[in-house]
Amino acid sequence: MTMYDYFLQEKMTFAQGVNIMNNYPIASLGITKSAAENLNNIARKRKPTEAERGKLYIALRGIPYKATEKPAPEPPKQKPIPIPVPIQEPAPTPDDFRAHPLFKQAKELHKRQSYVHALMANAATDEERAQHAIELMETITPQLDGLYDRMRNPEPSTAYTFKYEVQGYDQNEPAADLKKLLSLRTRISKLNKIIPQAKSLERRKELEAELAAKIAEKERIEAAK
Repeated sequence: MTMYDYFLQEKMTFAQGVNIMNNYPIASLGITKSAAENLNNIARKRKPTEAERGKLYIALRGIPYKATEKPAPEPPKQKPIPIPVPIQEPAPTPDDFRAHPLFKQAKELHKRQSYVHALMANAATDEERAQHAIELMETITPQLDGLYDRMRNPEPSTAYTFKYEVQGYDQNEPAADLKKLLSLRTRISKLNKIIPQAKSLERRKELEAELAAKIAEKERIEAAK
């Protein structure tokens, strides 16, 4: 029996599990020092994501159960700092400009806008959410406004240059990456729920191995963004 089993048996909170983890050396946990520090920050500030819960479960599985262990008290929580999301005026419908030479560029920007909105909605941290909001507010929206201004008021003597670029952005790939990322997050959430209900030790090990693989794949995709 491990501390993970005890954690589930006692129906502990995420913060209590982190406190148990803190009583053991990093080398015995199966996660890195930075990952452990991140779990401590999350326990103090906000509700964890399914992937973050999965990391805590990995750490607790590496700790043998001791009968003298007692539920750890929860640390005081800090209220998360709200991240302001800019309110944007709706852009003119692209249907009005389909025949314009600049419409193709506007269409690609609308694709990027939708993609970044989806990333912001599914961001794991406030910091990531803020980065996506800044891109929408400071880069994408001004470029769209500039394109539609040109389409409304053409100036034949002045050529418009499409300046918006995203390093490493392939128009055919982000949608697939986002779909894969959302699929992984859904599966990770489901695995965390069904692992405690596994009917045999062998089945639990299979599910735990799949969970670790899904978390690793999700982190790889997120790191490539």
